[in-house]
Parts: sequence; C-alpha cells; structure tokens
Amino acid sequence: MTYSKNKENLLKILEKIGLSENESAVYLSSLSLGPAKVVDIAKNSEVKRTTVYAVIESLQQKGLVRKDIEGFKNIFIPEDPLRLETILEERNKEFHNLLPELKSLYNLEGSDAIIKYYDTPEGVRNVWRQVLSELKNTDDYFVIGDPEIYASGNEKFFKDFIKKRIRKKLNAKLLLTESDLAREYQKYQDNYSEEVKILPHNVSIDTNVLITNKRIIIQQIIDPHMTIVIENKSIVDLQKTLFNLLWEKY
Repeated sequence: MTYSKNKENLLKILEKIGLSENESAVYLSSLSLGPAKVVDIAKNSEVKRTTVYAVIESLQQKGLVRKDIEGFKNIFIPEDPLRLETILEERNKEFHNLLPELKSLYNLEGSDAIIKYYDTPEGVRNVWRQVLSELKNTDDYFVIGDPEIYASGNEKFFKDFIKKRIRKKLNAKLLLTESDLAREYQKYQDNYSEEVKILPHNVSIDTNVLITNKRIIIQQIIDPHMTIVIENKSIVDLQKTLFNLLWEKY
C-alpha cells in the first residue's frame, strides 16, 4: 500500500477505534483510491479479493463505505472519515450504558459480602427484574418504604412488577409511610397477597428498603437517586430480625 507513509500508525488507530485489521486496511485503501472496484481495493489493501467482499459489507453496515453502480459494475465509495467520530460516540454511549453493570460486579475483597451499586433507571429496573426472577412461593418479601415515591418516574414498570410479584404468593409484609396510596394497599391487601401496616403519620423516609431471602435492596428516593444491593447472609438475617421486631411493634 502506497497511500501513506504512516499507514502502520493509521491502521493501529483504526483498530483501536474498533475496526478489524482487514476493515482498517480496506477502509484506508478505499480512502486513497476513491470510487473503486473490489479488485482494485483488494490489490491496494493486500487483502484477498474473496475476503474483501465480506469486509466491504461490514464497512457498509458501519456507514464507512457505500455502493454505486456504473454500467454493470459495482463501485465502492468511502464515506467521510468524520463518520469515525460518530462510531466513537456510539461506543462511548454503549460503554456508559454498560458501566452500571460493571460496577454491580464489584466484590469487596476479603469478604463474602457483595455490594452492588446502580445509579441509572435501567440499572435499577434490572435489579427488580432479577429479584422477580429469583423469588419463589412463600419466600420472604419485606418492605419499608414510601409507596408514593416508590413508583415515581417508574409507575408503569412497578405496576407491572407488582402484578407479577402477586402471582408468586410470597410472604409479603409491607411497612409503609402514611398516605392515600398506603391506605389503599392496606384496604386491598388480600387482593395483593400481602400484609400491610402503616407507620405513624410523623414518620417520613427518603429510602425504600426491600429484604428478601438473598439480599437487601436500599433505594434512595431523593436526589441523587441510587440503589445499593447487599448480598450477605448474616446481614440479611439481621435485617429480617430487625424488620420483624418493627413489624410486631406496629
């Protein structure tokens, strides 16, 4: 390839962006040749012609090459390199969407306790989806919270969650701050397959807590919104004991 004295550096940069070795070579060749036939791109890039077809198709999907027809021949034209910036932005967005899940894998070194942290709506919803998938009939499901804020911003999701949770026939006990919604839950508690008690009217909380057989979910419902999941048998058992003491009090 003769299109650049810095071809090796350019190839490495393109590979770091996310292109494969062959994609990098073919795209650089296409840039240097302009509109060209596959045979010319293959020769210039030193990539086998039979391979170039698949590589070009991949580059087309990435928006880096487009096809034109001249007569009865396919001509391939490179797109502006600024498209690479868009690819980087897309990858950066994917990374930030993935970051909460990576954080959730954090394991405290030297401890059997696992603490997971979430600060995005989708990350939080994934926590509740996991809880729902693991719960079995008669499992403990203890809640301390404010139902008015519990559903804030996620009302549709949590209404669906509650419907699915009801089908599980759990040992569900809810200690809720006083509100019209809490009273409604208490009034229809048999329909929801749960027991509901109302906390004194002067009690206000800014964190909802769920205790199951496997984990504790602490959901801060004021800014900054965040959810912390603790998975440790000793801590879970202690919180269950404390919850039951509080339950008996009210």
